[in-house]
Amino acid sequence: MTMPVTRVSIRRRYRTGRPTPLQGTKICSSTASSWGLNLSKRAGDSWLTGMTLSLLGSVHHHYGRVETALDCFGLAYTHAENSDRPNLLSQTLFSIGDVHLSQGRHGEAYGMFRRALDLVEQSTPTFQQAFLLARLGTAQETTDLDKALSLHHEALALHERLDPLKEPQYGRLEMDIRCRLGQTYAIAGRLHEGREQFLAALAIPGAEAHTFEYARAEAGLTTCRTT
Repeated sequence: MTMPVTRVSIRRRYRTGRPTPLQGTKICSSTASSWGLNLSKRAGDSWLTGMTLSLLGSVHHHYGRVETALDCFGLAYTHAENSDRPNLLSQTLFSIGDVHLSQGRHGEAYGMFRRALDLVEQSTPTFQQAFLLARLGTAQETTDLDKALSLHHEALALHERLDPLKEPQYGRLEMDIRCRLGQTYAIAGRLHEGREQFLAALAIPGAEAHTFEYARAEAGLTTCRTT
C-alpha cells in the first residue's frame, strides 16, 4: 500500500531544514533537495515547494552555480507568492540578493534586501530585521559609505534589543554585524574603528564555535593591522 504524500510525511523524511542566513557550511546535497522537491510537488503544497526550491538554490549557490541558483530562487518566489507567505517571500528575496552580492552586483543586491526588509514584521525587533539591515549596509558600500555605516549601526542597535535567551543565533548575528561594520570602516580608511569591531566580534562569548565568522573577524583584524 502506498502512503499518501503529505507535508507531514515529507518533513518526517526530508529533514534538511529550511535555509537560514547564518546556516554556515551545513549544506545538504542537491540529490536530497531534488528528492524533497519532487515529493513537495506531488503533495501540491506551494509553501513546501517554495521552501525546497529555496534550499536547492542555496545548494547551487554554495557550489558556485550562480545562474542555476537564481533560477531556483525565481521559482521559489513564484511559489511563495502563491502560498501567500510573507516570510518565505522575504527569505527568497534575501537569497536572491545574497547571490547578487557574492557576484559584486551591489545595486541589485540592495534592491532585493530592501524588498525583503519591507516584508518583515516591523512592530517588534526581529532577527530578520537586524540581519537584513546589516546586509543592506554591505550592499551600500560601493555608493555611500556613510549610509552603509549608518545601516550597520542601526542593525547593531536593533540586535541589542533582541532577547538572547529566545534567539539561539544571538551571538553569531552580532559577530556577522560587527564583521560587516569593521569591513566598512576598513574600506573607509578608518582602520582603528574597524579593528575595534573585529576585536569585539572575537570577544563575544562562544565566538570560536562560529568558525566562519571567527575566521572573518581574524582576517579583518589582520587587514586593519597591515593596511
